[in-house]
Amino acid sequence: MTLKGLFGVDAYATFGARWLTADLIFGLVVIAFALWISRRYAGRMEGAPLVQRLMRDIAGHNLTAAATFLGSLAEFEQ
Repeated sequence: MTLKGLFGVDAYATFGARWLTADLIFGLVVIAFALWISRRYAGRMEGAPLVQRLMRDIAGHNLTAAATFLGSLAEFEQ
């Protein structure tokens, strides 16, 4: 979509299925690596609060906290 929106290039027609499949696999590998790095090093970035917050967001800590909070609200309603 980015190629189409920014440059008017139809990626499906231009690059073909092999390239798009390789691009998808590469993207999934990068996401998995980013998750692993952020989970491993999020607590060690005490001197850089912005980096620590970004790494905690990538690792899903805030999402877990929000889900726990919503669970307690649902429990309170009952």
